[in-house]
Amino acid sequence: MLRGTLFIAREDLLQWLRQREVLLWAFVMPVVFFYFIGTVTRATPSPAGSADRLDPLTLVAPAADADDWLVRGLAARLSEDGFDVRIARDVEAAGPARLRLEMLPAADDDAASGDHAPA
Repeated sequence: MLRGTLFIAREDLLQWLRQREVLLWAFVMPVVFFYFIGTVTRATPSPAGSADRLDPLTLVAPAADADDWLVRGLAARLSEDGFDVRIARDVEAAGPARLRLEMLPAADDDAASGDHAPA
């Protein structure tokens, strides 16, 4: 029984491998796809001498909360992740920023107490 099953499997595989389309799609195209996807999605190298930083990100924190632990910690974490963080006291002071993150008033009190911001 097992001998017959192995014979059928081997003959089926050999017949499958005789087709050029199968060889192309099973062995050549995966290499081409990996190369293409890797080329398209790889990080672009930064020009020599430039800082490897992302776009400036303005962190808008209410005036009362701008020096609190949550704002400082968030700014530090974003800086570690490559963002050029600028802290503004209000939206008007932030100006026309391309990337802007606005914090709710008393957000650090909510974070410390475990409350979540409304969705």
